[in-house]
Amino acid sequence: MLRWILPQDLVLYTPLYGEYAHIAGELGCQVHNIDRFKPLTTDIPKASTVIFVNPSTPDGQLYDLQERLTAWQAAECHIIVDESFLDFCVAESVAECIAGYDKLYIIKSLSKFYGCAGIRVGFIIAAAPVIKELRRYEPAWKLSSFDMIYMQQALANDDFVEKTREQTASLRNMLRLALQSSGLFERIYSGQANFLLAKLANQGDGYHLQTLLEPSRILIRVCDNFEGLDKRYVRFAVKNAQAINLLADSLKALSSHFDSRFELGNAHEIT
Repeated sequence: MLRWILPQDLVLYTPLYGEYAHIAGELGCQVHNIDRFKPLTTDIPKASTVIFVNPSTPDGQLYDLQERLTAWQAAECHIIVDESFLDFCVAESVAECIAGYDKLYIIKSLSKFYGCAGIRVGFIIAAAPVIKELRRYEPAWKLSSFDMIYMQQALANDDFVEKTREQTASLRNMLRLALQSSGLFERIYSGQANFLLAKLANQGDGYHLQTLLEPSRILIRVCDNFEGLDKRYVRFAVKNAQAINLLADSLKALSSHFDSRFELGNAHEIT
């Protein structure tokens, strides 16, 4: 899609997926990074292309974008809002704003909420002339018949949507309590998606924490490949209650072996 818009100035609200910066580099764009963890009041280049992920990644924060949309439109920007995780939230898409601004594009991934990463189904919402133009770049065979049948049935299952949101919210809170009770983290971000971002205390090393969790067959995401973050930041997926209890027990076992005067990265592995 970026190849079709061909922006000269690309504004990325970071941290976010690394693919956007990679594609921008391939296109020779001038990239402007704006830190989302600070007030979103930075001026942006006129007629630039803005990319904003909502809920964000890797922290899962849900933003009210109305004020930002007004500012972006005033600057005559192309606006790409990635709502791949929005289905986990009780929130409205900004897609309705397309009727009043034809440079707004919404990206949605269905593989997150419906747990079908292997199918890789997603879509773009945009003004009719934009969709017509984008169709020129589509591959001849985008989806298999199995993919289409599966997603048609999944999208028609309204009960699944409500139950999944309720279950995710409950398990996310359970995960947050598990992280808080461990005492290993300086901050746990209040995400609204199916994951939580946490910052290790005492200059902790996420890769070392991963090594210590491997005997319990627990995999975490170290977020140092996100713009503005380092190896102190780790992301935990919202799993089922059994998996969260296992994580809680494993973290408590680790914390009991650490002296708060020492950094997590310098601690010895337990056997």
